[in-house]
This record gives sequence, structure tokens and C-alpha cells, in this order.
Amino acid sequence: MTMGLILLGIMVIALFFNVGKRAFSTLNASTGIAFAVILLFAIGIIIPEIAPNGAFYMNIGGFIMPILLSIVLFVSVVRRNNAISALVSMLAVVAVTAIILMLMPTANMLLQILCSVEIGIVAGAVAYFIAKQPLESVFALCSGVCVGNLVFSLVNYFVWGATAISLGNPIVYNALFISVLFVLVVNEIMAMLGKTAHVGNTRRTRSSFESGKDEKHKSDDDYFTDLF
Repeated sequence: MTMGLILLGIMVIALFFNVGKRAFSTLNASTGIAFAVILLFAIGIIIPEIAPNGAFYMNIGGFIMPILLSIVLFVSVVRRNNAISALVSMLAVVAVTAIILMLMPTANMLLQILCSVEIGIVAGAVAYFIAKQPLESVFALCSGVCVGNLVFSLVNYFVWGATAISLGNPIVYNALFISVLFVLVVNEIMAMLGKTAHVGNTRRTRSSFESGKDEKHKSDDDYFTDLF
């Protein structure tokens, strides 16, 4: 829980800077909306889990809210005509999340943190590589990480004999926040590199134009000198 709140705090702090505002604007979210969503996630994390019996646990901030957010994001994805790439990205995130949860040991706090970081980085990279857009990537992560958590929990319970199905546990919601931050940071880096390359190309084009212009004038001067 502590790590998740720290990650949400980082997102809030980023909103006070232009880079943070610009990053969240790529999700079609104003500063006010982004702050409200982050606040709701923070509240959802600290609300006690839904546990009707000893064999089922569901965290509101780690499972229910990401699913609800993914539904909202999917509406925007459909309007942008990017539903197919977003869904393919989501399926890839489901596979990555489930596989890492199955393979990574989580016997102590350090291993749980490492598992969250690994899911966050790998899932974030996969989502952004396939979707290539921050909005579609965040949709894929919100839905894919949760569904991957569900797949793992069902296999863990019915196949491997775990004592409970746990949805939205600390490993999962920490991984979700890490993956979203990863996508936003990578997208900002790519945008900055794109602007740098554009400026460089513009300068080279201008330099070539001016050089050609000088050569033309030089050639004209030589031509008139030869005439006289």
C-alpha cells in the first residue's frame, strides 16, 4: 500500500509541472480530471478489501477502479479508431502479467517489489510498443494487468491449490502505477527526441539552402567576371 501511495504522490507532484500536465494531456485529461482520478485511486487503495469469505479478496483501488477506468478509456480509443491495436496490446499485457506472476517468487516484501517493478516495466514496454500511443497503452495496462491478475488467481486457486483468490493485491496495483508512469515517461522522451530531430532537420535544410544560395551567387559573380 505504501509504495502505491508513493507512486500516486509522484503523479500528483508531476501535475504541478508542465511536463506532467503535458503527459496527462496525451490521455485527454485536464489537470483537474487527472488529480481527481489519482485521488480516487488513493482512496480506493486504503478502503478495506471486499472479502465476503476467506477464499476471495478484491481491492477496490487495485482492481475495480482500473477496470472502470479502462472502460472509460476504451470509449476514447474507439472514437480514435484504434480499438484493434489497443485490444491486441491489452491481450499482450494480460499474457505478460499472468506469466510473470506465475514465474516470479513473492515470498517476501523485496521479492514482491521486484515482481511489481518487473510487471510494470515489461507490461508498459509491451503496451507502448504495440499501441504506440499513450491513451491506448494506458487502456491496455488498466485492463490487461487486472485481467492478467484474474487469470493467475484462477490458475493459482483451481490448479495449484491456493487458499484464496486475490484480485488487486499490492503487487498488482503497484505494477499498474509503475507501468502507467513508464508509458508516460517514455512517451515524453520520444516526443522530445522527435522535436530535437525535427529542429535538427530544419537547421540542416536551412543551412543547405543558404549554402546553395551562396554558391549560386558565387557562380554568378564568377560568370560576370569572366565576361569582362
